[in-house]
Amino acid sequence: MNVLTEPRSTQELETILIEVNNSPHIGEITLEEMETFIQKNTIRFYYENEQFMGFGAWVIINAAWIEVGPLYVAQAARSHGIGRQITEDVIMQNKALNQYAVTRNPPMKHIFMQQGFRAVSLFRLPFVVQRFLVSKIRLRKLLRFASKRSPESVSHLIRLAANT
Repeated sequence: MNVLTEPRSTQELETILIEVNNSPHIGEITLEEMETFIQKNTIRFYYENEQFMGFGAWVIINAAWIEVGPLYVAQAARSHGIGRQITEDVIMQNKALNQYAVTRNPPMKHIFMQQGFRAVSLFRLPFVVQRFLVSKIRLRKLLRFASKRSPESVSHLIRLAANT
């Protein structure tokens, strides 16, 4: 598996975004957000034999916390352990920091729990993470997320650096 810090082309990035934004588990990711991940070196793109398999990104909340995600596995690559590999890579890359993740994808929640994350309610999250989440609220994203109906509830998960 080849791991790159940017996609092979701008056209490929646009194609990835179309697929990602059609996923029922991801609200919306913009081109600007992806470009920021690339610029800050907080994203990895995974390829197998030149074929895009997925990506894993993280957001630096402060000096002690990161948000793990967005994480994405291409439809053609699902059910082959790629999601687990991407998640483990992002977690290990940031193992010295406390980590927060949010998902409504049951297989991803299971992977996070296996990696030492524990589920917490939104109101039991550390204040720094709550403040971060409030800073991310955008009406457009809320409406887009709400339009993606899912029977799964949102899970908030944390993993403290001491658990590594």
